[in-house]
Amino acid sequence: MNAFLAIDGEQEISNQLTDQITLETDLELVSLIGKGAIESGNRGYFSVRPGYELSNVDPVNGTATFTHNSNYAIQDRPSWFRNIGVPMQKISNMIHMKTGKGGANFAIVSPTLATVLETIEGFVANTDGTSEWIEAGFTQVGTFRNRYRIYKNPYSVADNMMIMGYRGTGFLDFGAAYCPYIPLIMLPNIMEPTNLTPTKGVYTRYAKTMLRKDYYGALFVEGLETV
Repeated sequence: MNAFLAIDGEQEISNQLTDQITLETDLELVSLIGKGAIESGNRGYFSVRPGYELSNVDPVNGTATFTHNSNYAIQDRPSWFRNIGVPMQKISNMIHMKTGKGGANFAIVSPTLATVLETIEGFVANTDGTSEWIEAGFTQVGTFRNRYRIYKNPYSVADNMMIMGYRGTGFLDFGAAYCPYIPLIMLPNIMEPTNLTPTKGVYTRYAKTMLRKDYYGALFVEGLETV
């Protein structure tokens, strides 16, 4: 690779390993925050099907039921999608009341749910599409209504759940903590004894914990299979 392409193969492998460690850490933290968001009780519900509104939530398993309201005027999908701002604001206000700090200022969504936000008025992308803006994995894709930073998680296992949360400017103004004490160590090459193939590895050591679940909330969106 170095001789024909002027590419340092070992450095490329190291970069890929670093990216993978970062991604796995991100997903662990998102899972921690998502669990806290559900347990916080800061919940909201929305259907992307025009005219459908929440009629009941099962108190045992939290399953929501939506029914069609014929009183709604017929709306195209983008117009109806704008109504997602109502339950988002409701959750934001719940967080504000419980923490006494502020409302939600970020949201984590799946690519399917991002499709809804990215197609309605109020979403501002991080790029206009003309620049070479490429970022792999978990990344911020824009802002919604000039208030919520939107992060897209392509590895989301819950397409229909939006995680919302508040992160303040203070050092201790957060609900979950990530505490690395060995951020990243690159191990020297190790020769496999069976086939004499050089193997490279990296490792990290850290702690994570949920401090205050009230800083987070969950919005469950129904009907995404129709988007």
